[in-house]
This record gives sequence, structure tokens and C-alpha cells, in this order.
Amino acid sequence: MPFTAILRRRPSPPSFFAVSSSRLKWLPPSKFGKLAESLKLDYQLLHVPFKHYKKTIRSNHRSVEKEVSAVISGVSDAVDLDLLGDEAVNQLSSLVSQLQGLKRK
Repeated sequence: MPFTAILRRRPSPPSFFAVSSSRLKWLPPSKFGKLAESLKLDYQLLHVPFKHYKKTIRSNHRSVEKEVSAVISGVSDAVDLDLLGDEAVNQLSSLVSQLQGLKRK
């Protein structure tokens, strides 16, 4: 089974048994409803932060790709312009400062 399929699977429905002091114990229907509700709540409480985490990672990845492509194009522009010593150093130092700013983020 692919990893993404595992992530998409919902948790299995709760069983009628609960582990208590290393032994399986039968749960009466009244307690089973409370257990099922608790498991639903746990799923919701974990699902929302996970979605937020994925969104944040995706956003950060896009910004990193954008900055790195800008630096690479800046280096290629510096090569194409045939800059002299001080001008080339200034151009490259500005690109380095862009990368350092990205590192801080």
C-alpha cells in the first residue's frame, strides 16, 4: 500500500473492547458510545493541526523555491554582464544577503 494511501485512511472504528490492566474487558453499550465520541474528538483535534502543518510546509516550500530561483537567475545575470571586480563582489554579496535572509526565515 502506498504511503499516501496510508495517510488518507481514516482511523478504524473503535471496537467493543478496551484494554484495562493488561486484560481485554467488555464495554457495556453506554460506555462504548462515550468511547466512540472520544475517538471522534481525538481525530478532529489531530486532523486540524495536521492540515495547518501541511499548509505551512507547502507555503514555506514555495517561498524557498522562489528565493532560490531568484538567486540563481541573479548569478546567471552577473555572469552575462561581465562585471568588473568591485561590481561583481557587490552583486554577489547582495545575493548572499538574500540567502541569509531566507535562512533566518
